[in-house]
Amino acid sequence: MTDSANHFDSFEDHTRLKHAILRAYLQTWAIKLLSPQGVAHAVHFIDAFAGEGQDAKGRDGSPLIALRVAVQLQGLRASGKVKADGAMLVTALEKVPKRFNKLQVSTASIVGLLGDQACVLQGTLNEQLDAVCKRAPSAPKLTFLDPFGVDGLEARILPHLLAGEKDEVFVLFSDVGVARLHGVVMKDPSKYFADYKRLRGAPTLFTQEQQREESEALAKALQKQKALERTEPRSRAILDAALGPEWVAAMSDHLEAEDLSVGEAAVAIFTRNLLTAGARFVQITPMRDGAGSKKYVLVHASKSSSAFVAMKESVSTSLNAAEQLDSAMCARIREDVRVEVAGVVEKIHRQFGGSERHWSKRAGVKGKRAEQGSVRRFVLETTPIYPFQMQEVKTQLKRRGWLIRRSGGNEMVRIPADDVSPAAD
Repeated sequence: MTDSANHFDSFEDHTRLKHAILRAYLQTWAIKLLSPQGVAHAVHFIDAFAGEGQDAKGRDGSPLIALRVAVQLQGLRASGKVKADGAMLVTALEKVPKRFNKLQVSTASIVGLLGDQACVLQGTLNEQLDAVCKRAPSAPKLTFLDPFGVDGLEARILPHLLAGEKDEVFVLFSDVGVARLHGVVMKDPSKYFADYKRLRGAPTLFTQEQQREESEALAKALQKQKALERTEPRSRAILDAALGPEWVAAMSDHLEAEDLSVGEAAVAIFTRNLLTAGARFVQITPMRDGAGSKKYVLVHASKSSSAFVAMKESVSTSLNAAEQLDSAMCARIREDVRVEVAGVVEKIHRQFGGSERHWSKRAGVKGKRAEQGSVRRFVLETTPIYPFQMQEVKTQLKRRGWLIRRSGGNEMVRIPADDVSPAAD
């Protein structure tokens, strides 16, 4: 969530895009795991900051999105796309009583339809972690952490959320919020007294006037110092919880050794925490508003390359399909994640030089085997590139003379061991 007090009056475009990404990924995630070839008979979606369920215009928030996917999955049993007993459990938590009451109302009909599959709880995931995880202890779980700002994130529970081999987390991480809190924690209160000290040391012929100015400067400095004394402990506690107790040293190391902003260093620390907690793949997508201002980053942590690629596909699809969203916002986000295609092509050459590989899916082959070992899959698994740039990669391969079409409709990438073709402009 954003930190706007009017968040639930009307979801902003970046929130609606976040919800579109969540919806697309949830569908892919659940169907894959619950399919006849999937490894699970049940999956568990945990919405740790569920909010009111929808905005005042009736647009679905994350809990309703998940509940509707759970109903959709029930309908897929008859078609054979999902196991006959395949089900998605949904647990939605909300701490604030007013929001929780609205959440109960907005989700009541679907919760009633799903029965034991759905559970709406008041409180925090930190408080109810054991009870929530016991709902389906062996089921793969996807935990959505979507707080207002930074408050509520707990680095200590990440190992629990990633304990299972198929467990994943999807997080709104407010790097902007961290930078703001960092500014409070690192503030030097002695600087508040600079004007007072300057006045005290300045010679004057107007003693009474100077005394008045000194008194005003001292009062302002003391007021700021007291305000800092009220806010600094809470700010530090929030950062300790979200980034771990060693964050100060880690932040200092990043800022000294790398050309990073405080927000970027915070994302690096959070990523490290996820990897330490058991994740093997971490995907980061920056989010902006229509004016181009940075809002937060979406962080997806998983243990499989398939999940890593699926989230990229969900982001790319949502950006391309967002017809009712701010086009400038979507274009700016694409630019944020865009990579240099020439470097990707060179990586393809290093990996597959002297061989011929399928570009993408093999004609006549169904299921996940269709794209195994393909160049497209390799690129998505091993580089930061998103699917919306894959056509650019194909264009470069064609210009080098590497992309050909075989009989049967298969697109092949034939790469010489030592390429001497000029790079495309």
